[in-house]
Amino acid sequence: MSNLVGHDVQRSERPETPRALRITISIFAVLYIVLCLTAAAYALAEVRRGWAEPASVWSMVVATAPLILVLPLAWSRWARWAGPCLVLVLPPPAVLSVVLYVDGGFGSNVEWITPVMVFGGGVLLLATVVLSVTVFVKTARRVIPQEILGGDYYAIVMGEPMGPFSGEQLSQQAQTRAVHPETQVSRNGGQWFPAAEVPGLFGRQGDKQFITAVLLAVFTGSLGIDRFYLGYTGLGVLKLLTCGGLGLWSLVDLILIATGKLRAADGTELAR
Repeated sequence: MSNLVGHDVQRSERPETPRALRITISIFAVLYIVLCLTAAAYALAEVRRGWAEPASVWSMVVATAPLILVLPLAWSRWARWAGPCLVLVLPPPAVLSVVLYVDGGFGSNVEWITPVMVFGGGVLLLATVVLSVTVFVKTARRVIPQEILGGDYYAIVMGEPMGPFSGEQLSQQAQTRAVHPETQVSRNGGQWFPAAEVPGLFGRQGDKQFITAVLLAVFTGSLGIDRFYLGYTGLGVLKLLTCGGLGLWSLVDLILIATGKLRAADGTELAR
């Protein structure tokens, strides 16, 4: 970590989507694009032999087009939305392959492409959901508590005093885990004390774990287990009976948990 003297942190600034996550999203999209175009190529070969319908080729190409649009999105300023978009455009080609398989759009020699597309699409879909949650966590804005905005702070990092930091800068360091609750800090050159004592810097954390809540939302959200875990028993039962609001409620809760908007029932923040 470098000394941040003289560098102002804009309160409205959102962290950039990490390059590694952009690359991963692009790889996921390219893998399925290759799979879809392979299916289209095999279907074209079957059409030339008279064993499949020409519509099977064009429909597969059309279904692949939205996947291609994810690539420039992943490297734009709106990269955090590339994952959710990929989640939306992954299922149509797999569903189309099933329809073509049932209707005989694929010749008998390439019937294997359907289970490959369905299985591959399912794996990539699940991986993209987890990746999207990670992106939203990494790029979430952090509300700067008013209590820490005034004054200059110094922090002991790796044995060396560093600063001065503004309240915004100290909050950013806490968000990136460069400053921990036990880190010694000083305000306006005064006495040293643990950063956990800075009002609102880390929030009031409870015993519910952030990563546990995210994993429950991803894998058991339709059963309401995430709501039960956070202490919302009534909502957990309702979510269970509605199968996660037919999936929509589960998706909303996943986003709320990942962005830190949904706290435990007792009002405490999830521990990270």
